[in-house]
Amino acid sequence: MPEVYTYNPVNPDLVFTEDEAIQVYEALKELSVGLDDNPLEFGPRRLNQKISETRKLLDICEGLFLDVSQKLHVARRTKTLESALYDIEFKSMLANDPHVRLGRSQIEREAFASERMKKHISEITRLDIMVQDLEQCLTVIKAKRTDLKDIQGRLKDQIRLCQEEIGLGQHWGTKVPNSKDLPNFATAADLSTLDKIMGDMKEEIHVLEKEGSWISGTFNDPDLYTETLPEDVPPDEPADEPIIEESINITKDLPVVGEADSECDKFLCDLGETKADNATGKKSKKIDDPINDDFLSSIMKDFESIT
Repeated sequence: MPEVYTYNPVNPDLVFTEDEAIQVYEALKELSVGLDDNPLEFGPRRLNQKISETRKLLDICEGLFLDVSQKLHVARRTKTLESALYDIEFKSMLANDPHVRLGRSQIEREAFASERMKKHISEITRLDIMVQDLEQCLTVIKAKRTDLKDIQGRLKDQIRLCQEEIGLGQHWGTKVPNSKDLPNFATAADLSTLDKIMGDMKEEIHVLEKEGSWISGTFNDPDLYTETLPEDVPPDEPADEPIIEESINITKDLPVVGEADSECDKFLCDLGETKADNATGKKSKKIDDPINDDFLSSIMKDFESIT
């Protein structure tokens, strides 16, 4: 019976499966930040949020990079040790193992040695596949890290461009992300242009004047003006027409306040007698009808002399 070859792996706990590699790829897919076409309309808070989010994603990417790099380092080291032990055991077996030396040729003896060291060869192959997977994951992580750093640079460019636009008269906006598009905000230049247009319009506006008399609530021109009546009133009848009595007797219905006419006549008669006495030195007769042309003319002459 040939001697049984016992094999003990250097680091049997070192494992990096295909499922773990897929998890790394899925995690890298989530590390993405979209840039806004016009960050000025969302305000500085959203831009600051994107800068912070990019920094957090870079931290996650750096964590994955360090983890994969550490596993790759251990896998490469373990593979190197396993390969060195395999070479030593293989050569020792070709020289000292009696079963292997039964081979009639060098190729046959190597085949016998490889047959006895199958577990060792399998472990080296596993480590070789692990190193390849880790190297591939590390390449993808580096690409994602480069992309996130490029996003950081683009955000800096957007900040600089926003400062340039603010210097040209633009303002930070308050638009909500994923909302409907709103009209652009008016700038100082737009407001000055609007004020100039309104100032020119004030000189050109003329008020339309129409001549006509008021007839039953409408003007003479029926094309420009129409009479609006309440819905519950027929069109032929005016709304809320005041009620007027048929006839009013002034002497009966209106009370007499005082004897104003008689007192006025008496005053004028006395005034005429006084003026005649002053002119002739004698009292004149009482005039039956003091309100005549001669009397009124004398009153006007006296009035002109006084003034």
